[in-house]
Amino acid sequence: MAHHKSESPLIVGTAGHIDHGKSTLIEALTGTDPDRLAEEKRRGITIELGFARLPLPDGTSLGVVDVPGHERFVRQMIAGASGIDLALLCIAADDGIMPQTREHTAVLQLLGITNCVIALTKCDLVDEEWIELVSEEVRAGLEGTPFADAPLVPISARTGQGLDELKNVLADQARKLRNTSKEGPVRLPIDRVFTIKGAGTVATGTLWQGSVVPDMELEVVPSGIFTRVRSVQVHGSEVQESLAGNRTALNLVGVKKEDLDPGDFLITPGTLEASNRFDAQFTYLPATNTQAKPFESGSTVHIAHGTREVTGRLLLMDGLSELAPGQTTFAQIRLDVPLPISRSDRFIVRSFSPVCVIGGGTVLNSIPHHRTNLRDADRSLLAALTESDDLAICHAIIDSYDIPVSEKEISRIANLPVERIAKLLGSEAKSAKRPEYTSLGANHELWAKRTTVQRHIMAMENILVAFHANEPAATGLAINALNQRYPRHLPDECFKALLEEAITTGKLVLEKNEISHPKAGAGARNLEKQAADCLYAALHSHGTTPPPVDDIFEEAGLNAAQGRKALLALEQQRRALRVNKTYCFTAESLQQLQEATVKCLQEKGSATATELKDAMGTSRKYAIPLLEYFDEKRITKRSEDQRSLA
Repeated sequence: MAHHKSESPLIVGTAGHIDHGKSTLIEALTGTDPDRLAEEKRRGITIELGFARLPLPDGTSLGVVDVPGHERFVRQMIAGASGIDLALLCIAADDGIMPQTREHTAVLQLLGITNCVIALTKCDLVDEEWIELVSEEVRAGLEGTPFADAPLVPISARTGQGLDELKNVLADQARKLRNTSKEGPVRLPIDRVFTIKGAGTVATGTLWQGSVVPDMELEVVPSGIFTRVRSVQVHGSEVQESLAGNRTALNLVGVKKEDLDPGDFLITPGTLEASNRFDAQFTYLPATNTQAKPFESGSTVHIAHGTREVTGRLLLMDGLSELAPGQTTFAQIRLDVPLPISRSDRFIVRSFSPVCVIGGGTVLNSIPHHRTNLRDADRSLLAALTESDDLAICHAIIDSYDIPVSEKEISRIANLPVERIAKLLGSEAKSAKRPEYTSLGANHELWAKRTTVQRHIMAMENILVAFHANEPAATGLAINALNQRYPRHLPDECFKALLEEAITTGKLVLEKNEISHPKAGAGARNLEKQAADCLYAALHSHGTTPPPVDDIFEEAGLNAAQGRKALLALEQQRRALRVNKTYCFTAESLQQLQEATVKCLQEKGSATATELKDAMGTSRKYAIPLLEYFDEKRITKRSEDQRSLA
């Protein structure tokens, strides 16, 4: 037959309790029996995923995934629900809502599937009055879910009652969903692998993203094996191209059946790596009874993603020890087996024992640091990743790094094309709307906050200042030697870009493949001034929240003796002032804090330390030594727990 480009249909997936007529209904609608295994025939239940194609009255069609309803086969149900657009929830009229009905609806919600049609099956077994009563029961049972107002169609697969109406309702729902964009690199989670005599290895799955054509090269993750597509089929028909949303079968070259496993992904090469941990927004399901326990951080769980389920530990963020039923929070999931995950992927969490669905959520960062205590920048990043503002996500990623970050890395975290990242940041840079961000590198492919760049360049300056002081006869330091002396490891491209920026801005000098400090010179005559300037710059970068003096010395590249000498010089110049043994501030920052304190006391007459802390916009660790300093300088005076102007 002639090859053709496939349409991009929506995928409808069945859900519902065992023996509520899902497979029978699909066969009645499509003419295809989804119970394909002999064991399924023998036992009368769906064990594996079944697939069919449903022609609609408007001439289009839906891909149909029939999933198991038996509680032992919830894992396969989760695999089937991943990648579907519309749920067909089957509820038998003679049974009503049952335990697996509730579990399946929870899974659908956690996977972000909110579009649903309810088929009230087996209506030939009950009378009209009973159908009305069960319909009311179903509405009440789904109250508070996205499916509460879903279309409900009474049907009988055996008599044909309501089947035409159901097709019309499905067509109407499909029309509302058809404009969904599914662009990007190829992502296909494999659900079946088999061998066809004379053809070779075949892998099937629902194409999540991108499009697949014959002769395309693909990568298998997590194994990293490369393969080539010999031919593409959609529902048994050979096509020139399969688009995202299609049930797709790929005849693959260069791989054996043993090289692939259900749960592997076929991807555009180099676009996705398997990760052994990810940050997520996690929702713990509401309690189904009064005995439900809070979820304990660090618990071992089953993680279902795509068509694979693995074990791992789920750790709640920010020291949270437990999570009450129905609550949502940020969490880090550490996997026993790496998964090829991306931002916005949905996952399901099942308890380790007894195995049951307890929650799920959305992947936020697939390549996070190994931590659960969040910095402000980490928290802001996770919050941004829950939203759809691409530019805000880029900024949050840059803010979370203390080194320049590449557009490729931003792309991996944000799950956005590199071209999109470059366009967003480049356009913004040209408009000068956010001057705090700057690009580095020969092709401007690295991005950082200006303060981050300044801090790294300052560290390079301090290395050279110390070098010139110790070796007054040397003309400079080799580039490699400078990199080796840097206090932390930097990727080569990052170090090179920072060095080029330092040279371009005149902070460092490159001559005869040697780097030197422009003010050091032979004998480092200006060492003390430079040390003071470096210390002041380090203090200034932190504004009103400086680290302890020993830490600021280290940040400025000074040892304790050099730091104390430089601080003394700054104090003599009234450029910086020490408020106690631990903290010192630039004169500007201290003046700002003093003015805020005076203003508050002028307005209130007197105030507590907490009120003055809030007025200064700082934390208690800074407020108390500052107020004691102001008391000492007779700016304020303390009476019990109140302070007033002296």
